[in-house]
Amino acid sequence: TVIQWDDQSGAANEHNATYCLGNPQLTQGATPNGIHPMIGFNGADAFNMDNSADINTLQDFSIYTVVSIDNTKPSEIFLSTWDGWNLGISDATAGKIKFDTDAPYQDMLGGALGNYVPTIVTAALSLSAGTKTLYVNKSQVAAITHGYTCTFPGPGGPIIGALYSSGTQPLTGKIAEILIYSSVSDSQRAAVEQYLQAKYFL
Repeated sequence: TVIQWDDQSGAANEHNATYCLGNPQLTQGATPNGIHPMIGFNGADAFNMDNSADINTLQDFSIYTVVSIDNTKPSEIFLSTWDGWNLGISDATAGKIKFDTDAPYQDMLGGALGNYVPTIVTAALSLSAGTKTLYVNKSQVAAITHGYTCTFPGPGGPIIGALYSSGTQPLTGKIAEILIYSSVSDSQRAAVEQYLQAKYFL
């Protein structure tokens, strides 16, 4: 059982998950270039990060993750700071990716994941530019441009594997890696996705 998720950014930005819900398991996942360690979520597991002080104030950010899920289940979460935003699987369509933002609620759906097929999922939100985009394996699958604000919750950082620390909308699947950047740019996205592709897929 994995009891802590370490943030490896270092210095003042380092914030860890010092407790978890359920029993996330260290496991293995097969990707095109071999076997990699992953964290397994069994529909009742999650990590609660402690970095609300910085991530809940970001105006622009990008999320990069390598996931492998049970695509028969709807309403699953990879990462969330709800009622701010969440990235996961559609509430209505099993296997279809959602990237939701609140205030006002903007549900964005795009792409679909195979059953336990490792996939690079990228989500980018720019409150300053009023844009939100979603990519699957480096290809854009959805985009929204509009003016809105994003209301973030109070104390408490992101939840990995659930919507809330209570375990709502739990994930059934595996996460190999999560990277979060406090910026949005095409050059950054290309570099990070190339890194993930080389690490897991080439």
